[in-house]
Amino acid sequence: FRALSQRAISAFSSSVYVQAFDLIDSTRGTRGTNCQTVIVFLTDGDAEDPSSIISARNTQDIGATIFSFTLGSGASVAVPSRIAEENNGLYSHIDDNGDLL
Repeated sequence: FRALSQRAISAFSSSVYVQAFDLIDSTRGTRGTNCQTVIVFLTDGDAEDPSSIISARNTQDIGATIFSFTLGSGASVAVPSRIAEENNGLYSHIDDNGDLL
């Protein structure tokens, strides 16, 4: 999480998923056997469809759960909600001036 957040990624785009899976790949062999891989994405805008990247990279040995959050009235909800659903995660929309807790 820290490595991606330091890069100030702000868009829910396909390139973000490439970076996330690159980071996951770089930790292979260093994670314990009981570790769960989780990807969390937040967006307040349009969302590209990253399905092809996720299906190619989220292989059975990775098995990442993807949680998606959309923020505000300008956020596209269709893609983030579907991605979370297809990857055993949860989706939530937070309204403008909504509570993040």
